[in-house]
Amino acid sequence: MKKLLLLLFALPLTFYGQTVTDIAPGNHVSIKIPGHTAYTRTVILLHAIYDGEQIPKNLAAGTLVGIRGGGHDRTELAYINTSSSYTTTYGSVTSINNYNNNGSYATEQWELKKVRYNGTLYLALKVPYRNAPFTSGFRFTGWAISTAPEQMKLISYYNTQQNEVLHEEVYNSLEDFTPNNAAYHHYSKSVFSGKVGIGTDLPDAKLTVNGDIHTKEVKVDLNGAVAPDYVFKEGYELRSLEEVQAHIKEKGHLPGIPSAKEMEEEGINLKEMNLKLLEKVEELTLYIFELKEENRQQERLLETLIGKDKTTCEENNSKKTKDEKDN
Repeated sequence: MKKLLLLLFALPLTFYGQTVTDIAPGNHVSIKIPGHTAYTRTVILLHAIYDGEQIPKNLAAGTLVGIRGGGHDRTELAYINTSSSYTTTYGSVTSINNYNNNGSYATEQWELKKVRYNGTLYLALKVPYRNAPFTSGFRFTGWAISTAPEQMKLISYYNTQQNEVLHEEVYNSLEDFTPNNAAYHHYSKSVFSGKVGIGTDLPDAKLTVNGDIHTKEVKVDLNGAVAPDYVFKEGYELRSLEEVQAHIKEKGHLPGIPSAKEMEEEGINLKEMNLKLLEKVEELTLYIFELKEENRQQERLLETLIGKDKTTCEENNSKKTKDEKDN
């Protein structure tokens, strides 16, 4: 009898084209999802979500793999963690996709969406688009609970080649869902051997951020760059203010500083720009010293002229007084 129960437990169930195998108690399943035809945009329904009325627990937590067939760049993988109960919905998805030979992402990324299907509001997973179909279909392994009739069902809603809507309700109701689950990594170190992109699928440096950065401190190693203290060393050729003025009139910017057009086209290297700005500050300090010395010389000359004028006035007054006495 026990052997019979174990056999029944292990037998896969097939419905709506899916093959569902119970792996362990607690709704832990392995679900085989059929693929789709070429040139179609698709979503996979995960579970029902809050739609104005409280709902029991719905969830999808596990791994979903899409396989297009043999060869390079054929596997797309998503780590899913979504749930909805009572009046709230939470979810996040992590994409792990292959690269093309040129190093760029081969496809779009897995994305969470909200869609309406047969009148029910679902949280769905948008499949990364390819012209070619996922011929080997998809496999979800994890925990899955849904109060709605459909779960882990693939819906094709648009044909890109023929510009044809395949499922109007899904197509018209498709809406972004902003991931709102937090991920915490409690490690002493996290090491990435490749490039990291935040807000971009195509990082062009070790860390590429498409957006703002808020931090308390930034430390930059010079790595061979020279701090501009050479400005204060003997023999440094400081341009005259007349030369600087002529350069500004001709070029429209300070000598040694990129133009506004260059900055717009090429961006700004903060280390390089900070060193250039420091160089200009140190040159400005030398100009101030020169101007101060010129002021001192002018003050001395003015004092000399005033002294001479005072002496001349005294001599003239003395002569005038003498002349008046003689008369």
